[in-house]
Amino acid sequence: LHFSGTKVGEDTDGTLGTWISVSDKSGYLYPELSKNSMGETVINFPATSSFSIESQIFLPEITNGLQVILQKTSAQDQGFTLFLEQSTSTQHATATFCISSGSRRNKVSAPLKKGQYNHLCVTLNREQKTDYLEFFVNEGLSNVSDNNMDFRKLGIDDANLLIGSGSKF
Repeated sequence: LHFSGTKVGEDTDGTLGTWISVSDKSGYLYPELSKNSMGETVINFPATSSFSIESQIFLPEITNGLQVILQKTSAQDQGFTLFLEQSTSTQHATATFCISSGSRRNKVSAPLKKGQYNHLCVTLNREQKTDYLEFFVNEGLSNVSDNNMDFRKLGIDDANLLIGSGSKF
């Protein structure tokens, strides 16, 4: 799939670009096909469970602005975002995964090569006493967050998961 997203301020009515918005309710579109048609949140993990997000990302060999790759956030400043930082390089860009819960924020970044596919896996690891973030690129651990902190369950039950929106957060 090719997601074009949009530039900040470019899409005033939400109709430009190609991206996916996932309604996080079990059985939302096809309740007759769902194992659980109760409308429950699926993409918000218990406070004790680790979770990972994987993706293949191809970055063209051009400069780029700040672009959201994947995001599930609430208006109360809670959630997670995987995004590309602004880059004037045509060879590399930095991807960042961040989680926020009120005043608690943690992030981890990794360099990506442009002109090729990059296999990304970002993880909120809850196997220790405090949570930390990991960033894997092409199956190798690229970086671990500097800070460890307990995030508990995120208040994002009513938020949609946005994929390839390119929007600013």
